[in-house]
Amino acid sequence: MGNDIESAQRAEKRTLIRSFALFVHRNCIRPHSDVEDVRRKELILNILLVSTIVLSTTLFAIATYDSIIIEDYSGVFPLALFVWVALFVALLSISRMGYVQISSYGLIILFLLPVLYTMIRYGAVIPELVLMSALLIVIASILIGTRFSFFLAAYLGLGIVLIHYAHIVNLIIPISEWRNSEWSVIADAVPLAATLFVIAIVSWLSNREIEKSLRRARTSEAELKLERDSLEQKVEERTRELKQAQMEQMAQLYRFAEFGKMSSGYFHDIANPLTAVSLSLEQMKEGGYQKLSDARVHFERALGATKRMEAYISAVRKQIQQREELEDFSPSEEVRQLIDIFGYKARKACVVIRSRLDAQVRLFGNTLKFNQVVMNLVNNAIDSYEGAGVPKEDREVVIILRKEDAYVELTVKDYGAGIRREDLNRIFEPFFTTKSAREGIGIGLATVKDIVKKDFVGSLRVESKLGKGSEFTVFFPLNVAHSATEEYGTTDR
Repeated sequence: MGNDIESAQRAEKRTLIRSFALFVHRNCIRPHSDVEDVRRKELILNILLVSTIVLSTTLFAIATYDSIIIEDYSGVFPLALFVWVALFVALLSISRMGYVQISSYGLIILFLLPVLYTMIRYGAVIPELVLMSALLIVIASILIGTRFSFFLAAYLGLGIVLIHYAHIVNLIIPISEWRNSEWSVIADAVPLAATLFVIAIVSWLSNREIEKSLRRARTSEAELKLERDSLEQKVEERTRELKQAQMEQMAQLYRFAEFGKMSSGYFHDIANPLTAVSLSLEQMKEGGYQKLSDARVHFERALGATKRMEAYISAVRKQIQQREELEDFSPSEEVRQLIDIFGYKARKACVVIRSRLDAQVRLFGNTLKFNQVVMNLVNNAIDSYEGAGVPKEDREVVIILRKEDAYVELTVKDYGAGIRREDLNRIFEPFFTTKSAREGIGIGLATVKDIVKKDFVGSLRVESKLGKGSEFTVFFPLNVAHSATEEYGTTDR
C-alpha cells in the first residue's frame, strides 16, 4: 500500500514538472516568428535569457540568504543581483513581443559591461575573462551576425590592450590579492570550465537549429521537386490532351473538307440513277405497252435505280456523321460503299479501283473510324498518280481485305509516285505532307495512325519504291488486347 502511494506521488511530481516545463517552453522559449532564420535566433536567445534568469535568480536567493545569516557579508549585493534579474526579464519580454534584434543587442551589452568592469578591476588578461569575451563573440555571431561579431571582437581586443597597458603603467591599479588565495587555483578552473561548457552549449544549440533548418529545406526541396515533376506531368498530359483534341478537330474538318472537294462527284453519281428513274417513269407515263411485262421492266428499272441512289446517299451520309458507337460490322461492305463514293474521283483521274474482299470477315469497332482509315488511304492512292507520269491504262488502286491468323489485313496498293526514303519515317507526323498546300495539309495519314492505334489497337506497315508506288497494310487485331506497333518498310530509289 505504501509503495503504491509513493509511486502515485512520484507520478504526480513528474506530471507537475512536465506541466511546468511545457508552460515555460510555451510562454518563454517557443519562438513566434514565421521566418526560419529569425525563429532559429529567437529560440537560442530565449534559451540563453531563461537560463540566465534561472541562474541569476538562484544567485540572488543565495546572496540574500548569506547577507542575512553572515554578519560580515562581503559578497555581491542582493539588490544588484535583483536589478540584474529584472533586466534579463525585461529582455525576455522584449523578445516575446517580437523585437528579437533589440533583445539580442541588450543581451550582449549586459554581458559585456561586467566583463569590462572585471577586466579593469582585476586584470585584462585573466583567462576566464578572455573566454567570456570569446563566448560573447560567438553569441553575437549567432544572434546578430558575423559583421557585428567582427566589430565586437575588434572592440574587445582593443579594450584588452588598452586596459592591460593602463595596468602596466599604473594608470589603473588592479586588485591582485585574490591571486594569493589558497582557493585561487580552483577559483580559476571553475569559471574556465563553466565558460567552455557554455560555449559548447551555445554552439550545439546553433548547430542543432541550423541542421533542423537544413532538413526542412531539403524536405521542402524534395517536395517542391515532386510537385514540379507532378506539375510537369500534368502539363504534359494536358498538352497531350489538347493536342489530341486539336488533332481530332482537324481530322473532322479535314474529313468535311474532303467531302466538299468530292461533292461534285457525289452529285454526278446521284444524277445517273436519278436520270434512269426519270426516263423509266416518263416511259411508263406515255404507256402504249402491248404487254404488262414491258411496264414491269420499266418499273423495276426505276425501282432499282432508286435503291442504288438510296444506298449511295446512305453511304455518303455515313461519312459526315459523328458516331461513337461500337458494333460488329462487315468491313468488306464498308469498303464497297467507299469504292462507290470514290467512283467519280477515280474516273476523273483515270484510275481503276480493283478489290479483293473477303465477305466472311467481321470486325468489332467504330464503323465511321474504319471508313476514315480506308477513305484516307484510298484518297492518297488516287492522288499518287497526279504528276507521276504513269500511263492512264496502268493506273490502278488495289484494295485487299483478308483474314490472316488473329488479324484482319487491309492492304491499299498503288503504282504511283512512291515515297522518298527521307520522308518515309515522317509521313505519319501531323501536318507533314508531300502534296502541295492546295491538295493537302498532312492530316490524313496522321489520322489513320491515330485511329488504328487507339481505336482498333492495331498496327501499320508501309512499303514504297520511289517511282514505283506504295503499299499500306493495316493490321486490325481480332483480339483487341494486342499491343499496337508500327512497322516501316524501305524505300528504294
